Amino acid sequence: MLNRLPLAISMIQTNPGDPRIYIGIGVVILLAIVINLIVKRVRNPGGANTGSSGSGAYRAGSGGSTKPLSHGGFIRQATSAGFSGNEAAFLEQYARQLKIINPSAIFGTAERLDAFIKAAYKTIEHYAKTEVDAEAEKAQLFAIRNAVGQRMKTGHMVQATYQLQPKLPLSMENAKGNHFATILLRNDSDGLLIEKPKDAFGDYIPFTRGSKITVFFYTGNHQGYQFKTKIQRTADSNGHLYLVLAHSQAISSLPSRQHERTTVRIPCRFFRVQVQVSGQGKSAKRLVHAENVPIAGMISDISAGGLSIQTVSPLHSAEFAKIVFDAGFGERSVFATIVRTNRLKNSFAMHVRFVKATRKTINELHALVFGYA
Repeated sequence: MLNRLPLAISMIQTNPGDPRIYIGIGVVILLAIVINLIVKRVRNPGGANTGSSGSGAYRAGSGGSTKPLSHGGFIRQATSAGFSGNEAAFLEQYARQLKIINPSAIFGTAERLDAFIKAAYKTIEHYAKTEVDAEAEKAQLFAIRNAVGQRMKTGHMVQATYQLQPKLPLSMENAKGNHFATILLRNDSDGLLIEKPKDAFGDYIPFTRGSKITVFFYTGNHQGYQFKTKIQRTADSNGHLYLVLAHSQAISSLPSRQHERTTVRIPCRFFRVQVQVSGQGKSAKRLVHAENVPIAGMISDISAGGLSIQTVSPLHSAEFAKIVFDAGFGERSVFATIVRTNRLKNSFAMHVRFVKATRKTINELHALVFGYA
């Protein structure tokens, strides 16, 4: 197409006044541009797909480009997203394996970050040298993914009581360890105006001016906080009593659940485990014996740190159990301690925490919870 341009130019020189020649040249140039774009698209079919999920999204913009991933740029964006230096270095090696050249394709949104971690997980599964190496790298990857989940769950941190909004439920604890439920009614420069708690008979509970209390509350993302304060005074309005609490700039977050969990329905069987301890101190030895009688149950939710079992024959709190189940990876067994048991309509819910499980099993449960399996 382009080789016709010299002929067209010679025609202009021969017939400079003919407008059809100029129209023809314009058509030739336009067709040349279109054909050139089509050829580039055929050679780089994924270059325009910058928003797709999976590893293809991370190669966006690399069509025909040999520009490598910038180490400094990656580290800057990773640290800005809240990752430590070691976490950023670990993620960078998989970004290079996946041929990512733009860190924004990873850290741009939470969805892209999760898709990248899933792609890294698949890369480990297929290219790790040994199974031991694979499980070790998966464990490190899931530790990062758990940290990401905690940051996403925590969201905007509450640092001072000035940030609290009215109608927020509060729990007060006095010096004796007694807890009282109340609610925040007003928040201004004078302090926090709350309902004065009442006892079971509807009478106001006495509080001394200046007494120290600890206040607990939860935000909408289920993150818990606490702060220490003092009672400034009691307020009276139309026969109703209120307390005014002093503001605090030292709010601390409460520990949250370490592992994310997912709802499932997985049949299982568990066995009561007897643990006998002989000796004291460093010379103490534990003899573990699992009974041979299986008890049927149904796992209702699961995480990499524990699970819940619905059963008609629960064990008691603080007892130990061996649990056998298949979450889609083959039959696995873990040892766990019973945290608590709740009564349901026709059965019981037994909540357990793992005390012994292989790294492989923990990684499989992480993959199940995060949807990577």
